[in-house]
Amino acid sequence: MLQFLVIFIFLGTQSDSNTQLAESASPTTLSMQEAIQVALQRNALHQAVVEKRHEVAGGITEARSAAFPRITFKGSYSETRSPSLLNSKDFEDFVSQFPDGSFEPQVQPLHNFTVEVNQALFTWGRVKSAIELADILANQTEYSISGSGLQTAHLAAEAYLACLMTEEALEVEEGERAILQDAFELVQVRTELGQATRLDLLRAKSALAEIEPNILQKRSDVQLARRNLAQILNRTNLGNTELTGTEFQLEKAPNLDELYQIGLRTRPDLKELNIQQSSLEKQRKIQKSVGLPNLEFNGAYGRETLYFDNVTDPRYNSWRASIDLSWTLFDGFEKRGKLAQYTSQIRQVQLQEEQLNRTIQYEIEEALLNYQTDLQKLDVTQIHLETALEAVRVAEASYREGVALQNDWLDAQQEARKSRLNLVLAQFKAKQSRLRLARALGLQPLTPFPN
Repeated sequence: MLQFLVIFIFLGTQSDSNTQLAESASPTTLSMQEAIQVALQRNALHQAVVEKRHEVAGGITEARSAAFPRITFKGSYSETRSPSLLNSKDFEDFVSQFPDGSFEPQVQPLHNFTVEVNQALFTWGRVKSAIELADILANQTEYSISGSGLQTAHLAAEAYLACLMTEEALEVEEGERAILQDAFELVQVRTELGQATRLDLLRAKSALAEIEPNILQKRSDVQLARRNLAQILNRTNLGNTELTGTEFQLEKAPNLDELYQIGLRTRPDLKELNIQQSSLEKQRKIQKSVGLPNLEFNGAYGRETLYFDNVTDPRYNSWRASIDLSWTLFDGFEKRGKLAQYTSQIRQVQLQEEQLNRTIQYEIEEALLNYQTDLQKLDVTQIHLETALEAVRVAEASYREGVALQNDWLDAQQEARKSRLNLVLAQFKAKQSRLRLARALGLQPLTPFPN
């Protein structure tokens, strides 16, 4: 009985984790470009913005519907009991002719079935402007989607870089542990041969033990970085997915003036702000037409009968047709107030656009300076690593020949380890700065800088 219970629990646990197993069952590879595409397709926040496209499409359909006639079928049944005729002065003379008569108002039924048609004939361009406004809002939504996609792509790219950086840092630490392990084994042999002291052995063992906490921390960093990337990609985890590296080069950026022009042409948030101003101007135009004379055609065709049995009788046909004029002569200054609001909103957008232009220039200048500085730091770090590796080579050779102390070798090896980690960090910073410069320009992460 216990065996059956264990099997049941095991099968239930596996059933609950099928989704995770499907994502991590077999090793796969993932490039930065693929990660960006997955993020654009699956990231929930970005997809919520993309969904607005359908909302706007419905708004366009709604705006265009005002240009078509409204056709409505109406049916009603009513009963009326009105004593107004009996109470009228004209009826008194008629009643006096029947002194013994009894007059009571009766219930009057009415069956009404009509088809009504309403068509706007002239609205001072309000319907046309509403359709144009809907199209403007559609373009504004596309720029909003573009901005969201740009933000999502750069989040995925930076998270991908962070994964690569933490994995490379872990490799450096694990490589250092292997070197220190070899050093410890060498000191053990030299101690047995009387060529090294017990203090040398303890120092080698201490250096080997000291690297373990660093490895544990780097492993934790790798897991957190991969978890962050998986969240952006809207996946449970990355499983055994292998990241294959980045595809872009750390190329030289154009001069600052050229970058300004690129940013002002390509930033989707600036385009969205521009079209928002057009939207407000169109709404103000629509508001100006409110209250002006409007012409409408109204018509109805149907049947009105006292008794339902006569509904099919064509003798009870009824119809009406009219052209109606409506003109609001005074609205309590409602129109003036709304026009003032739109005028103020347009001015606000203009001020925001001016500020955004300055912000874009500042962001580009800052990103370019950081990128150039990080490239210089990367060059210096590479030179420092080459020097540190040469120092390790010399110290190790001298130690093996017995002309140098073990401390010299360990110190040189520790310096080389720091130089390797600094190089990994410098490469990450340079690539990150390159991504942020592309983001400031409104470019996708892997888009080359224009020449």
